[in-house]
Amino acid sequence: MVEVESHRTAEFPVPAFRIWELIADFGGIGEWWPEGMLTRVEVEGEGIGMVRHMHTVVGLVLSERLDGLDPSERRIDLSITGDLPGGISGYTAFGRVVEVAPDSCRLEWTGRYRVPSREDEAGARAFLEGAYEMQARGLLEHVTSRTATGEPTTS
Repeated sequence: MVEVESHRTAEFPVPAFRIWELIADFGGIGEWWPEGMLTRVEVEGEGIGMVRHMHTVVGLVLSERLDGLDPSERRIDLSITGDLPGGISGYTAFGRVVEVAPDSCRLEWTGRYRVPSREDEAGARAFLEGAYEMQARGLLEHVTSRTATGEPTTS
């Protein structure tokens, strides 16, 4: 097995608390993930240890466990329970929302995982980086559409 690490950074033109409130609502991912990608999200439990099962339009079910949540650092830790396509296993990740200015922020995401061999690394990296891109796109579309409509947010 080969250990791999992937990183993704995304900038958002909104205060850090707006992105954090979405990321921290672990079971609410279906509200902001890009439209048409998930058919449903099921949640087991609550708080640290809860698991969300994300059913995709292609029939894949991704199950993620909330391993840590630190509001003071705006940090979330999670792991995938089970294997992913391409032999990806042992996936853990953490994300941090960093304030850049009062009206902008950055989401820093790092994933660590294993693949069977170096030959599998490129495919695994492409799969996960595609998921990170969807995450950023969904968050951006959600917060910009809410801003455009004047919909209030919670803090």
